[in-house]
Amino acid sequence: MRAFVAIDLDPGALDVLAEARRAFLHGAPSWAGEKWVEEHNLHITLAFLGSVDEAVSRALVSALVAAGARHEAFHLDPAGLRAVPALRRATMLWACYAQAPAAEALSADLRTAALTFAPETAVRPFTAHVTLVRSRRPRPVPAGALQAADEAVSTRLSVLSVPSVTLYSSTLTRHGPEYECVAALPLRRA
Repeated sequence: MRAFVAIDLDPGALDVLAEARRAFLHGAPSWAGEKWVEEHNLHITLAFLGSVDEAVSRALVSALVAAGARHEAFHLDPAGLRAVPALRRATMLWACYAQAPAAEALSADLRTAALTFAPETAVRPFTAHVTLVRSRRPRPVPAGALQAADEAVSTRLSVLSVPSVTLYSSTLTRHGPEYECVAALPLRRA
């Protein structure tokens, strides 16, 4: 299975991000044909584990549960929308959250715990974000469209409470990825 550990978004955040998408597409209709992430698949990836052998999945879950239990629940503050890597040549649009030491430490600990069982675990630094869309090629983002979407997010997206994280399996289909919850990883109460 292909797997990742993620922070789930609450229904209110999903509604706000759907509104931001509509506001963005109103000002940038040419982006409608790009690969928008389905609303029910939106999340913040803490650790991408790559392919995991089914034979080690139970041991992996145990290691991840133990890693999660060492960390206290935390909050993430919204930090607006961003065209990645740049406004003129974007390949993605992110809803960003402010960097939080608690999230960074959890991400690092989860990746370390997973490496024994999932050698493809990505070791890139953690950046708190939700990928909203991926472009097939670098393209400009109209500043007005980004600003309109950002206003929708800035005025309505609230602080995200993170009492637990989730290990997901990912199956690629011709209609896009399908995610299945493998295990909930509770964090300590603050």
